[in-house]
Amino acid sequence: MIRSIISTAHYNFEFFSSRKIPSTYKGLISKLDEDDIITTFEKIEVSKEKKISRIYKIPPYFKLLIENKKYRKISVPEIDKGVLIDLREYKSFQDYLKTTIGSRKRKQIRSYFRRIETCLNISYKFYYGEINKDNYLFLLKTAKSLVTKRFKSINKEHYHLNIWQRLEERTLNLILEKKASLFVIYDDDLPINICINYHFNGITANIFTSYDIDYGKFSLGTIDLYKQIEWNFINGFKIFDLMIGESKYKFEWSNSAYNLEHHIIMKKNSFASIVFGHLISVYLTIKYKIYRFTYTYPNNKLLQIMIPSLIETKPPKEDAKYTIINKPIEYLKKYNLKEININDYNFLKKPFNDFLHSCNLNKSTLKLYKLTNSEETFIFSSPKSIQKLILKKITIPSEYCP
Repeated sequence: MIRSIISTAHYNFEFFSSRKIPSTYKGLISKLDEDDIITTFEKIEVSKEKKISRIYKIPPYFKLLIENKKYRKISVPEIDKGVLIDLREYKSFQDYLKTTIGSRKRKQIRSYFRRIETCLNISYKFYYGEINKDNYLFLLKTAKSLVTKRFKSINKEHYHLNIWQRLEERTLNLILEKKASLFVIYDDDLPINICINYHFNGITANIFTSYDIDYGKFSLGTIDLYKQIEWNFINGFKIFDLMIGESKYKFEWSNSAYNLEHHIIMKKNSFASIVFGHLISVYLTIKYKIYRFTYTYPNNKLLQIMIPSLIETKPPKEDAKYTIINKPIEYLKKYNLKEININDYNFLKKPFNDFLHSCNLNKSTLKLYKLTNSEETFIFSSPKSIQKLILKKITIPSEYCP
């Protein structure tokens, strides 16, 4: 019954991708310029049959102005919190780095760049105002594949996969209109990190990021953020919103954490709407407090007994699919070897890249071999050392084999 009278909308995504606001509002104020009330947006019509609307995940830099003659609003806290960088507080990108990032961390970041640019043939590309449609579709397909692979490895599903078709359909035109951008890190011609940003009124919203977990050793998340923050300074943006999530790495780069708004909109002329609206607000407030308590005290035994479903359990750790043995270069002569191409053995890319990272040499100097008398043993070779990889007794999917 309750579902039949409630209309919901994911406001944050819908606004940035469609530039529309729900019809329960007459406009919005961008808090970057509080004198500017914007009312020219196309409206998303809310069904007249619905008594209540829930508009959630509203960022703090927007103030939505309700249609006071028709509706009443209750604001409740959101479970999720967000993180952003207010770029207005700094004179330049270098000023930001010196103010926000400690000297030891800055030195570490420089070493990340040296390592990845030494080992791989790295290039960085922003698509903003111009992109070929075929290239766009290829990058979106790759991004979806990368995030699916990453989340499958931890037995989870990324929430953006549920709205992927809408995201793909809308983002191309937004890029061409400079209302969105794509940032890609390439190894040669291979995208290994893809990020989608939406832009509005001096704000960049980091909507989606995916990276190739086979390159996990190369600190792609740090390199991605460094390049994007620099780009936002160059292009005059005022806010870089890292969006929902209280990850440690986000706090290292940000200067502001924020609470999201959640609006329950009720019709003034409906008693049922007002009653249900207040009941829902009480329910959501209690849910929020329980969740935040479990977040603050994750090991509370009483709560685990009372509400075990609220306590997130980590998936069991997978056993390694191979054994690695480091050997000096002289051992290479002891094996009967056949040289092979890493691109024909996708299941070897992660250990190969890990070895490449440890060698700190360009990938062109490394070689990959297969023992002629064994289907399970491979050799990674650099000019100074080798690494012997022995697969455990597993079935390798046919698509990974030549």
